[in-house]
Amino acid sequence: MLTDIDHEWVRFTFRLAEATVAAGDQPFAAVLVGPDGALLIEGRQTRATTNDCTAHAEMNVLREAWPRWDWEFLERCTLYSSTEPCLMCTGAFAWSGIGRLVFGVSQARMYAEFAGAWEPRFRAANSCREPLADLQPPVVVDGPILEDEGLAPLRLAWAPIGCAPARLSSLA
Repeated sequence: MLTDIDHEWVRFTFRLAEATVAAGDQPFAAVLVGPDGALLIEGRQTRATTNDCTAHAEMNVLREAWPRWDWEFLERCTLYSSTEPCLMCTGAFAWSGIGRLVFGVSQARMYAEFAGAWEPRFRAANSCREPLADLQPPVVVDGPILEDEGLAPLRLAWAPIGCAPARLSSLA
Protein backbone atom coordinates (compact mmCIF):
# COMPACT_ATOMS: atom_id res chain seq x y z
CA MET A 1 0.00 0.00 0.00
CA LEU A 2 1.43 3.34 -1.05
CA THR A 3 1.78 6.14 1.48
CA ASP A 4 2.40 9.87 1.33
CA ILE A 5 6.03 9.10 2.25
CA ASP A 6 6.32 6.88 -0.85
CA HIS A 7 5.08 9.75 -3.00
CA GLU A 8 7.60 12.11 -1.39
CA TRP A 9 10.52 9.76 -2.09
CA VAL A 10 9.48 9.20 -5.69
CA ARG A 11 9.20 12.95 -6.18
CA PHE A 12 12.70 13.24 -4.69
CA THR A 13 13.98 10.84 -7.37
CA PHE A 14 12.37 13.02 -10.05
CA ARG A 15 14.26 16.07 -8.74
CA LEU A 16 17.45 14.03 -8.56
CA ALA A 17 16.89 12.87 -12.15
CA GLU A 18 16.59 16.51 -13.25
CA ALA A 19 19.90 17.26 -11.50
CA THR A 20 21.40 14.27 -13.30
CA VAL A 21 20.46 15.82 -16.64
CA ALA A 22 22.08 19.09 -15.55
CA ALA A 23 25.24 17.09 -14.75
CA GLY A 24 25.32 15.73 -18.30
CA ASP A 25 23.76 12.31 -18.00
CA GLN A 26 20.46 10.59 -18.72
CA PRO A 27 17.38 11.44 -16.61
CA PHE A 28 17.29 8.54 -14.16
CA ALA A 29 17.75 8.44 -10.39
CA ALA A 30 17.19 6.12 -7.45
CA VAL A 31 17.49 6.23 -3.68
CA LEU A 32 17.72 3.62 -0.96
CA VAL A 33 15.65 4.33 2.14
CA GLY A 34 16.12 2.45 5.39
CA PRO A 35 13.47 0.75 7.51
CA ASP A 36 13.23 3.90 9.64
CA GLY A 37 12.49 6.06 6.57
CA ALA A 38 15.95 7.68 6.48
CA LEU A 39 17.79 8.29 3.23
CA LEU A 40 20.74 5.91 2.97
CA ILE A 41 22.05 6.36 -0.58
CA GLU A 42 21.34 8.61 -3.57
CA GLY A 43 22.06 7.17 -6.98
CA ARG A 44 22.19 8.99 -10.28
CA GLN A 45 22.61 7.64 -13.75
CA THR A 46 26.29 8.09 -14.58
CA ARG A 47 26.47 6.00 -17.72
CA ALA A 48 27.44 8.83 -20.06
CA THR A 49 29.65 10.73 -17.64
CA THR A 50 31.65 7.64 -16.59
CA ASN A 51 31.54 5.77 -19.91
CA ASP A 52 30.27 2.71 -18.02
CA CYS A 53 27.33 0.96 -19.65
CA THR A 54 26.30 -0.54 -16.30
CA ALA A 55 26.23 2.76 -14.38
CA HIS A 56 22.47 3.03 -14.20
CA ALA A 57 21.04 4.78 -11.14
CA GLU A 58 19.82 1.57 -9.50
CA MET A 59 23.13 -0.21 -10.14
CA ASN A 60 25.03 2.68 -8.57
CA VAL A 61 22.87 2.42 -5.44
CA LEU A 62 23.29 -1.36 -5.25
CA ARG A 63 27.07 -1.15 -5.65
CA GLU A 64 27.24 1.20 -2.69
CA ALA A 65 24.71 -0.67 -0.52
CA TRP A 66 26.09 -4.19 -0.64
CA PRO A 67 29.44 -3.55 1.02
CA ARG A 68 27.76 -1.52 3.77
CA TRP A 69 24.76 -3.58 4.93
CA ASP A 70 23.86 -7.22 5.30
CA TRP A 71 20.94 -9.07 3.73
CA GLU A 72 18.80 -8.90 6.88
CA PHE A 73 19.00 -5.12 6.92
CA LEU A 74 18.53 -4.67 3.17
CA GLU A 75 15.39 -6.80 3.06
CA ARG A 76 13.74 -4.16 5.26
CA CYS A 77 14.77 -1.29 2.95
CA THR A 78 13.00 0.27 -0.03
CA LEU A 79 14.57 1.32 -3.30
CA TYR A 80 12.77 4.22 -4.96
CA SER A 81 13.43 4.77 -8.65
CA SER A 82 12.34 7.57 -10.93
CA THR A 83 11.63 5.04 -13.69
CA GLU A 84 10.89 1.32 -13.73
CA PRO A 85 14.20 -0.53 -13.69
CA CYS A 86 15.53 -2.09 -16.88
CA LEU A 87 16.23 -5.82 -17.13
CA MET A 88 19.85 -5.43 -15.98
CA CYS A 89 18.87 -3.40 -12.93
CA THR A 90 15.96 -5.74 -12.17
CA GLY A 91 18.35 -8.71 -12.12
CA ALA A 92 20.81 -6.94 -9.85
CA PHE A 93 17.99 -5.78 -7.62
CA ALA A 94 16.76 -9.38 -7.35
CA TRP A 95 20.17 -10.46 -6.03
CA SER A 96 20.45 -7.48 -3.66
CA GLY A 97 17.94 -8.74 -1.13
CA ILE A 98 16.21 -5.36 -0.88
CA GLY A 99 12.63 -6.09 0.05
CA ARG A 100 10.66 -3.41 -1.74
CA LEU A 101 10.79 -1.40 -4.95
CA VAL A 102 8.72 1.70 -5.72
CA PHE A 103 9.02 3.38 -9.10
CA GLY A 104 7.58 6.42 -10.82
CA VAL A 105 7.37 6.12 -14.60
CA SER A 106 6.76 2.69 -16.09
CA GLN A 107 8.86 1.50 -18.98
CA ALA A 108 5.62 1.14 -20.94
CA ARG A 109 4.81 4.82 -20.48
CA MET A 110 8.37 5.90 -21.23
CA TYR A 111 8.35 3.91 -24.47
CA ALA A 112 4.90 5.25 -25.40
CA GLU A 113 5.97 8.86 -24.84
CA PHE A 114 9.39 8.75 -26.51
CA ALA A 115 9.72 5.67 -28.72
CA GLY A 116 8.73 7.31 -31.99
CA ALA A 117 12.02 9.18 -32.31
CA TRP A 118 14.54 6.71 -30.93
CA GLU A 119 15.69 3.14 -31.21
CA PRO A 120 16.11 1.67 -27.73
CA ARG A 121 18.32 -1.33 -27.11
CA PHE A 122 15.23 -3.40 -26.29
CA ARG A 123 12.48 -3.30 -28.90
CA ALA A 124 9.72 -3.27 -26.30
CA ALA A 125 9.26 -2.10 -22.76
CA ASN A 126 9.94 -4.72 -20.10
CA SER A 127 8.30 -5.08 -16.73
CA CYS A 128 10.25 -5.71 -13.54
CA ARG A 129 7.21 -7.27 -11.86
CA GLU A 130 7.38 -10.83 -13.14
CA PRO A 131 11.04 -11.54 -12.31
CA LEU A 132 10.73 -9.94 -8.88
CA ALA A 133 7.51 -11.82 -8.07
CA ASP A 134 9.32 -15.11 -8.73
CA LEU A 135 11.83 -14.61 -5.91
CA GLN A 136 11.90 -16.32 -2.54
CA PRO A 137 10.63 -14.28 -0.80
CA PRO A 138 8.93 -12.18 -3.49
CA VAL A 139 9.82 -8.52 -3.65
CA VAL A 140 7.04 -6.01 -3.07
CA VAL A 141 6.76 -3.84 -6.20
CA ASP A 142 4.69 -0.66 -6.18
CA GLY A 143 4.39 1.47 -9.25
CA PRO A 144 3.98 3.19 -11.47
CA ILE A 145 3.10 6.23 -9.43
CA LEU A 146 3.07 9.93 -10.30
CA GLU A 147 3.87 9.13 -13.93
CA ASP A 148 2.77 12.50 -15.31
CA GLU A 149 5.14 14.27 -12.91
CA GLY A 150 7.88 11.76 -13.63
CA LEU A 151 7.90 12.58 -17.32
CA ALA A 152 9.35 16.03 -16.54
CA PRO A 153 12.99 14.88 -16.19
CA LEU A 154 12.64 12.79 -19.35
CA ARG A 155 11.30 15.78 -21.27
CA LEU A 156 14.00 18.00 -19.79
CA ALA A 157 16.62 15.70 -21.26
CA TRP A 158 15.01 14.86 -24.58
CA ALA A 159 12.38 17.37 -25.63
CA PRO A 160 14.88 20.20 -26.27
CA ILE A 161 16.72 18.02 -28.76
CA GLY A 162 13.60 16.59 -30.32
CA CYS A 163 14.34 13.09 -29.03
CA ALA A 164 17.28 12.69 -31.35
CA PRO A 165 18.08 8.99 -31.85
CA ALA A 166 21.80 9.41 -31.13
CA ARG A 167 21.10 10.63 -27.60
CA LEU A 168 18.37 8.12 -26.83
CA SER A 169 19.68 4.98 -28.49
CA SER A 170 21.42 3.91 -25.30
CA LEU A 171 18.39 4.35 -23.07
CA ALA A 172 17.59 0.75 -22.21
